[in-house]
Amino acid sequence: MVRRPLLEFEKPLIELEQQIEQIRQLARDSEVDVSQQLLQLETLAAR
Repeated sequence: MVRRPLLEFEKPLIELEQQIEQIRQLARDSEVDVSQQLLQLETLAAR
């Protein structure tokens, strides 16, 4: 798949999605319940 350059306004969303994935991975590795935090971030990303 060819990646197109990011537009300036897309960068914060991409960073937020990366943070969400990092939190998911941390939760899997440490068995910590971060569901509320993930829900908040996912809601923010959906806007």
